[in-house]
Amino acid sequence: MIPARAGIEALKVAFKSLVVTVSELAQSGTNLDNAELPFFTYLLTPKQTSRIRAICKQEGWPIPATKGVEIDLNAILHPLESRKNKDGCPPAFVGDILAEAYSVNSEIAINREHNEQALIFNAKKKITYGGSKWHALAVLDVREEGHKKYLAPITAYHANEAKIRKIKIK
Repeated sequence: MIPARAGIEALKVAFKSLVVTVSELAQSGTNLDNAELPFFTYLLTPKQTSRIRAICKQEGWPIPATKGVEIDLNAILHPLESRKNKDGCPPAFVGDILAEAYSVNSEIAINREHNEQALIFNAKKKITYGGSKWHALAVLDVREEGHKKYLAPITAYHANEAKIRKIKIK
């Protein structure tokens, strides 16, 4: 059995490695539409799964049939480009955002700004960038395609406590 700490560290390495890979491919001019890249699934904790199910039930949204979030090219590319263009963040910081947002310590809440979206954010551990401390936050969409009901990553970013309070509904 793998110790929990080793699993947490392996997850961080997976996020950061995929960010580096996607960043290097994007900078090289590679057409990413047909690129075959590694991917993995972030498995929600039992508490996170229970919370997402409760939110979906309360809001009348489809209840995801899986306990995971597929982390693929799109899950990395959107936050990578958005953070670079909007905030000038380097890829390494985007890796930190993703690794801390998708954490066993992260909470789940409703995104007040969009229908059928949940937030997963780390309220316990902050990340540092530009001399300031930030919470890592990811936005998940509750999707239904035919019989398939799942959580899809939309984006991820760094936010202060006021921003999280503004956009979340408990």
